[in-house]
Amino acid sequence: MPVAGSDSAVLHHVLAVSEDLYVGIFCDGPGIGAATASAPDRPFVPDPGFAVLAQEGWETRNGRTQGWTLECNGAQVITGETRETLDFWQGYDSYRAADFSGDLGWFSVHVDKMKRQVRAMERHPANPLAFRAPDRSCARCGGNLAADITVNGKRAFFYYTRPSMTQALLGLSLSTDPLFLEDAEHHIIGTTLGEETVMEKFQAVKQGEDLLLFHESRFADGSWHTGLRRYRVRAA
Repeated sequence: MPVAGSDSAVLHHVLAVSEDLYVGIFCDGPGIGAATASAPDRPFVPDPGFAVLAQEGWETRNGRTQGWTLECNGAQVITGETRETLDFWQGYDSYRAADFSGDLGWFSVHVDKMKRQVRAMERHPANPLAFRAPDRSCARCGGNLAADITVNGKRAFFYYTRPSMTQALLGLSLSTDPLFLEDAEHHIIGTTLGEETVMEKFQAVKQGEDLLLFHESRFADGSWHTGLRRYRVRAA
């Protein structure tokens, strides 16, 4: 449930840290929070010590924070784990609804398994990811890197980018770098179809020679749906 002062609590990423500790990274409207639960179907309790809000800089296109929010996505890269702790990079993006602006980045998360605490640490110094072309308003809402989907031997990161307020393009970045900060190549592999005006929050699943891509899909009438696209991966 939303905490006091927030109007939403939408889980975008859940990690099974141990048999009785599940960590959820969620969006609360202005920024990003974290919560813990003892099982996937038990209540997730927000951690009061965790909060990530927009900062002036690349997250706000070097302007004021007013009108900007942050959203987490399903991208994670684990950097260390012991019996007592877990550390990982969490994917997120900035967002300004007025003009659909935004970019992708990473911040680090530290989980204390014994205390059942989750803490947001530093932003990655190399933020933002260089996914957005100069003539586009955004590159955001990446998918599930934790699934380790590969295309022609490289990691795959799905995102969307906008050449205009009325069109969204489906982007695919491929890289040997888990954080996609180096050695990244970018491709446009699709666009909104039919009544779609938005496609985001991608979940990729391999099925034989095919790659299934699930996503959220908003139609022109404002309704939300689940979209599914099928791709065939060819050898380079």
